[in-house]
Amino acid sequence: MRIITKTYKTVSSLLAVGAVALVPMKNASAATDEEFEELRELVLTLVKEVDTLKQQLAEKEAKRDVIEPTKLEKDSVVRQPVQKPSVAGVSSKYGLSFYGYFKLDSLYDSGLTSHQEIPFWVRPETATNSGNFDMTAKETRLGMNFAGPEVAGGKVTGKLEMDFYGNINTPTSLSTNHAFEPRTRHAFLNWDFGDWSLLAGQTWEPYIIEIPQTLNFSYYNFMGQLGLRKTQLRVTKKVGEDLELIGAILEPVGGVHGADIDGDLQDDAVDAEFPVLSGKLLQRIPSFTEKSGRLGLSFVYGKENIDQPPVGSPREYDAWAVTGAFDLPITDWLSWKTSVYTGANLDSFWGNIGQGINLLSQTEISGEGGWSQFQLKPTDKMNLNIGYSVDNPDDNDLAAGGRTSNESFLINYYYSFHPSLLWGLEYMNQKTGYKGSETAENDHIQSSLIYKF
Repeated sequence: MRIITKTYKTVSSLLAVGAVALVPMKNASAATDEEFEELRELVLTLVKEVDTLKQQLAEKEAKRDVIEPTKLEKDSVVRQPVQKPSVAGVSSKYGLSFYGYFKLDSLYDSGLTSHQEIPFWVRPETATNSGNFDMTAKETRLGMNFAGPEVAGGKVTGKLEMDFYGNINTPTSLSTNHAFEPRTRHAFLNWDFGDWSLLAGQTWEPYIIEIPQTLNFSYYNFMGQLGLRKTQLRVTKKVGEDLELIGAILEPVGGVHGADIDGDLQDDAVDAEFPVLSGKLLQRIPSFTEKSGRLGLSFVYGKENIDQPPVGSPREYDAWAVTGAFDLPITDWLSWKTSVYTGANLDSFWGNIGQGINLLSQTEISGEGGWSQFQLKPTDKMNLNIGYSVDNPDDNDLAAGGRTSNESFLINYYYSFHPSLLWGLEYMNQKTGYKGSETAENDHIQSSLIYKF
């Protein structure tokens, strides 16, 4: 501003001088030609100087509001950190990110299934067993990832995830058919030291090696796929770049969601006073593409104790399984996944079509099962999956009316309108056999719209 003011004063002074110099021109007749010429040259010079000063003044005016970056750095007010308003419930002293999706499922079944929205197996056919149509958004999922501190040389992270399938509906619990009950899916911390890591909380059971791609919410459970999620303490050791060893202690759970067969007001697996043990080996293997394949072998072992059985004497039952699986890329757009198991008393591990113990013979129900699926992704927008699965308990271990087999043929198609917006369509044919009666069959058709965030 001082430069601009000084320039104005200079211009004003020069103009004043010019005005004084021009006053004598009123008496030009009294002046000589030589004096007139000197005055003319003086005025022309003053005009040029005024034009120059005007240009300089305009340039200074244009630059007056421009602040150079160096001045910003020196300004103590500008360097003060911006105080962002805190939002209650979504802030954390460590990194916090949200994710999830909204999902609408439209379902049609030609027969009556074990659960109204999740067709684990087909119920026996009756005169009143007819088709049904339903819709639900219970699989809508919300999750949070936590990026914690470094502790003792290891990085601590965490995950919390939920959906609304807290109550899985059967045909006898229709009062809660459309209730959305929150359910914990994952809730764990992971302490990672690179080659070693420690996981504590609820997540996928460690004996799971591969998971099939299904639009329906069954994941082939009770159709050949063992395992879901349980609370656990897990240790992982990486051996080189290709081998991973996992060992874990899991919460003891009897039956599918906990069983108290003897009515002593405690879970039969908890009553056994023994945790569930599990281990897994994962090995990277060559494939037909640049992407590596994976081969895995796992086991799980637990116990159930029945102090007051309906028949017979008190006894303890073993529950165990051994699983083998692989994921093999064949081309850049085609891969092949397969998983097989064998074991006994597997209802708490989602096997043998939900049958664990034959109380009449007081024996564990043994069996085997598995699934195989081809996964095709010809473009970034399309995904096609074709698979077959089977659960096959030993018929000799079953009582009359027991479920002898449960198999399915499945094909589904996903189309991505956008990385965040997908549509899927699925067809699954199911057949469930019964000891002493006819096989029941169901055609399941499902359409889903999914928005990821």
